[in-house]
Amino acid sequence: MIKADEAKKIGLVNKVVPLEQLEMEAKKLASQLLERPALGLRAAKTAIRKGMNVGLKEGLQIEQDAFCMLFGTLDQKEGMSAFIEERRPIFKGK
Repeated sequence: MIKADEAKKIGLVNKVVPLEQLEMEAKKLASQLLERPALGLRAAKTAIRKGMNVGLKEGLQIEQDAFCMLFGTLDQKEGMSAFIEERRPIFKGK
């Protein structure tokens, strides 16, 4: 068992909040994630899940495969356009 402050200190978690604030903070994080591209989040979760049990070489290949798949999406093009145009992207999950 690791105490919350120690978990934060070693980078196991990125935030520690009092129990009475937990639900509010979880909803806040969920709202932030909803603004991100769904395809990118799905690919990241898949890469993390697959990469947990493989070596570095295979883990890098998993990441490269995800990047290549995402680079051809409409969301990637929208993200790049939004960045260049200095506006918020509107992702559509395509």
